[in-house]
Formats: sequence, structure tokens, C-alpha cells
Amino acid sequence: MDASAISGFNGSQTALIQPEAMSGLNGDTFVAFSSHAIGGLTADHVSNLPSDIFTQSDGSPNLSAIEQIAALQPEAVAGLSLEHIGHIPGDAPGPWDPIFEAHEGSDIGAVLTADQISNFSNNVFHNHFNSDVIAALSPEAASGISGDVMASIDSEDMSGFTAEHIEALPDDAFSAINDIKLENLDPSAMSAFTAEDIDALYSGASRGLTAEQFENIPTEALSGFDSDDINLLRPDVIEVLDSASLNAMDASAISGFNGSQTGLIQPEAMSGL
Repeated sequence: MDASAISGFNGSQTALIQPEAMSGLNGDTFVAFSSHAIGGLTADHVSNLPSDIFTQSDGSPNLSAIEQIAALQPEAVAGLSLEHIGHIPGDAPGPWDPIFEAHEGSDIGAVLTADQISNFSNNVFHNHFNSDVIAALSPEAASGISGDVMASIDSEDMSGFTAEHIEALPDDAFSAINDIKLENLDPSAMSAFTAEDIDALYSGASRGLTAEQFENIPTEALSGFDSDDINLLRPDVIEVLDSASLNAMDASAISGFNGSQTGLIQPEAMSGL
């Protein structure tokens, strides 16, 4: 059918279309449906849409097709497969709230792209970007987490980051990791930190380090600490310092230790000075 003919369908009619018939649509014919007609579609209809229906033949986003998602009933949005979601162009203003709500508890994080993440609204991060979504991200997708994005992520959801994610983060993301965010990172994620990453952390972030996290930081990365960082380390962190740790720190950083801290250093660790 011509797109002009498709526009004649109403909601009660589209509800009667056999779901598998939707596979014959393309972007042009899909956008020809009125919003009322789109509202008659079910999850079964939506699940049968071609996976690339939100992308034009030249690879650019089919914005009109993406806007049709907003006209779907909430239960119909659940018909969008993860493959559909992965095909939504990153620079398209997709209706991400209903998409996340319909796929809560799924592996939606696994199909998200760096471009999509970098264009999400703060509302998406606050309401939907939880630790499970973060844990499912590919390292490539994690590269879309800029400093602004990191600042929008709730501290309690930082536990979703893995070492592979940390390694993929852009440099400016670390400047948004404060003490509370740092404290919530899984200790194993610290193994990917470099000296440059530590140096870039938000001022005062070292206050949040736990002993288990510190023990997972590569020795060569400890040169990233400065005297202010050292002065803020917790007592339990001071107690796990060993000779290799002290030897790896810059002399200027060592000057940050105060009397109450040096009293907690293991005597044998002094051999690293």
C-alpha cells in the first residue's frame, strides 16, 4: 500500500491487523499511520516491526518513525525488542522513559550505545540507569559516559561498573567521581585505575576509598595520589599500606601524612621509603 493509503487506518482497524503483517512495513509506511492508529497497536504488532525501522536507508535516524513510539500504548512499547532498541540512532530524541519502563529488569544495558548514552536526559539517568543497567553495558557503550553523564548517575548505582568499564571511560568522567561515588565502586573495578585516573578524581574523593578498594589499585597507579589525597585516607586504608605502596608514592604525596596516620602504618611498610 502507498503511504497515503496507510494514513486511512484508525485505531480500531490497526488492532485487527495480523501481527506478522507488520514485518512488511518500512519507515515511510510506519510513519504514515496516524497517532490514533498507532495507539491501536499491541505488543505483538510492535515486536513484528523490522528491527531497522528507526533508521533510514542512508543510516540517518528516521525521526518521524521514532516519534511514533510516543503514540504507542505503554503495554505496546514492551513489544520493542532489544534489537529494535539497539537500532535507535544515538542522536535521536527517543522516548527513553517508556522504553526503560517497559524493559525494566531486562538486559537493555547490553544493547545501548555510547551515542545513545551521551544523549540521554538527566531524567533517564536518575530514574532508569541503575547498577544492573550499568553492569550490562559493553565497554564501548561505557565510553559514552562523560563527566556530565557521570555526575547524573546516582552514587548507589556505581557498583555496576566493572574494571572493563573503568578502562573505557573518557578522561573527564573521573572528574565527576566524588568520595561517595568512589566508595560505592566494586573493589575489583579499582584494578583498572591509572595514576592519571586517580589524579583526575573530584577533589576530596580519596576520603571515600575503602581498604579493599585500595588493595586493588595497581601499585604503579599510586603515584596519582597527591598530599591532599593522602591526608584524607581513612585509618583502615593506612593500615593496609605496604612497602610497595609507600615506595610508589611521590615524595610530595608522602608529605600529606599526619601524625595520627603515621601511627597506623605497619612498621614493615617503612622499608619501602
